[in-house]
Amino acid sequence: MSSWFPNTALEFANAQFLELRYYDNALNNAIDKTYDELEEANMTSKATRLESYRQIRGNLMELMADVSSLTSNINNALQVTEDIFYARIYTRYLSLLRASVWKDNIENKIHVIQRSYTLLNEEVSMYRFELLGLFAMGLLGLILLTNLYIAFK
Repeated sequence: MSSWFPNTALEFANAQFLELRYYDNALNNAIDKTYDELEEANMTSKATRLESYRQIRGNLMELMADVSSLTSNINNALQVTEDIFYARIYTRYLSLLRASVWKDNIENKIHVIQRSYTLLNEEVSMYRFELLGLFAMGLLGLILLTNLYIAFK
C-alpha cells in the first residue's frame, strides 16, 4: 500500500465512508428489529419469552462483534495507508465527509445494543436463579418430608 496515490487514498476514504453509512443503517434496522422481537416475546409465556431473549441476546452479541471489528479499521489512518502523507490526506478527507459524525452515531447505537444485551442477560440470569431457588426449596421440602416420615415411622 505504500505506492498509493492521493486519489487512491480518497477512493478508499469514500469506500470507508459508505461503509460507515451502511453500518449506521444496519444498526438502525437491528435496533428496530430487536424492539419488535422484544415486544413479540413479551406477549408469550415466560419459558418461551426467555428462549426468545436468549436468541435475541445471541443476535445482538454477533452484531456487536461484526460492527466493532469492521469499523475498527477506520480508526487508524496510518495503519490503513502505511504512509504519513497519505494518512493525512485520508484523515482530512474523512473529516470533510464528516465521517466522525457517522462513527459517533455507530458508537452510540452500539452502546444501545450493549445495554439491551446486558438487560436481556440479566433477565435470563434472574430466571435461572428463580429456577435454582425453586429447585432448592423443593429439595428442602423433600428432605423435610423424608425426615418427618422417618421420625413418625
